Amino acid sequence: MKRLQIIDSTIVSLFSNLIFRGVGRNPKTGKKKGGIKVHSVIHANEGVPCYILFTSAAKHDHYLLAPDRLTAGDTLVMDRAYIDYEKFEQMTQRGVIYVTKMKQNLTCETLSSTYYMNEKGQMQWREENVVFRKEVKTKETDENGEQKEVGRVIWVTHIANLLLTLLQRGVTHAWSFSGLATIVRIMLMYYIDVIGFLEHPEKDREVALEEVISSPPATE
Repeated sequence: MKRLQIIDSTIVSLFSNLIFRGVGRNPKTGKKKGGIKVHSVIHANEGVPCYILFTSAAKHDHYLLAPDRLTAGDTLVMDRAYIDYEKFEQMTQRGVIYVTKMKQNLTCETLSSTYYMNEKGQMQWREENVVFRKEVKTKETDENGEQKEVGRVIWVTHIANLLLTLLQRGVTHAWSFSGLATIVRIMLMYYIDVIGFLEHPEKDREVALEEVISSPPATE
């Protein structure tokens, strides 16, 4: 169990729809990802990750695969999002065992199959030489630009959170953070007294009620 490592990732949304709806970069898929991806490695016998890396949400999962950090005898378990055949070959040469799911569009060919028998003539174990084939796409990435993008997204999120926190503490009316963020998002495109509205959000309704109460009753 000490040699068994599990690798996975999760996306942390930095731009909540309550604050800024639909922000982030516009990829070709049409889906916006205004967040960061947390890559983590955990040993099966431990309760906390032994390695954590932050990238942009659009970064591919197999970016975390690092055969040079693994030694012979280690076992790595991951999902098919981490499939990288070049790195798989490096791990095989280093004696690292990896377990993952096979992609549906992957083809394989058995080059040789050898059966090893014991003294009683029973099969003891089987060895197969299998070749997997798949068209590998290559893409040049700017690592420095990637890290700068993550830093900008995090800083913008911190600034937005700070401004909303100051606004929440600066008014006497009791606002929840999510409610205040929703109101600010709605009022961003309107030129009104934001502080006055947040201090007394029911003022217009009270003025209307006073006009109805003070007006004389209708006579026939």
